[in-house]
Amino acid sequence: MSKIFVDTIEPKTSDGVINAKGMIIQVVSHRNSGVNSTTSSTFVATDSAVTITPTSTNSKILIQTNAPLYGNNNNTHTYTTIYRDNVNLAGGTTELQLFATGSDAMGRWSNGSMQFLDSPNTTSAVTYTVYFRNSTSGTSHYDANGGMAIITAMEIGG
Repeated sequence: MSKIFVDTIEPKTSDGVINAKGMIIQVVSHRNSGVNSTTSSTFVATDSAVTITPTSTNSKILIQTNAPLYGNNNNTHTYTTIYRDNVNLAGGTTELQLFATGSDAMGRWSNGSMQFLDSPNTTSAVTYTVYFRNSTSGTSHYDANGGMAIITAMEIGG
């Protein structure tokens, strides 16, 4: 009996050129291992970051993040966003996700998640990092349990 073994099967156009439009080309993920805390009202970087090198300038990068968030007192507000290198993907000082603790004087836990579809227009390595800030009193914590934050970047053919 004959067997065929292949490493990958890739679609191609009629002229023999690989057509990866809309396909996931690569996935890079990082699991954060440290607790990040701030009282700053301006965005500061967390340890949650991933670097990916797009294979084409037409590629899109889908970034997904997830982490436990904690505000240590009554109504502590934590804002989170994603930066590509030194650029806030939400624009300016705006955030992609808001976490508000509610009204418990002991603070509240929440699960913060974000997604963003980026068009970096480069084949050079880019780094995506979660940033966060506190907008009220108290201390904001990102990856509050330690080791639970995940950031994933997926290159999608364009």
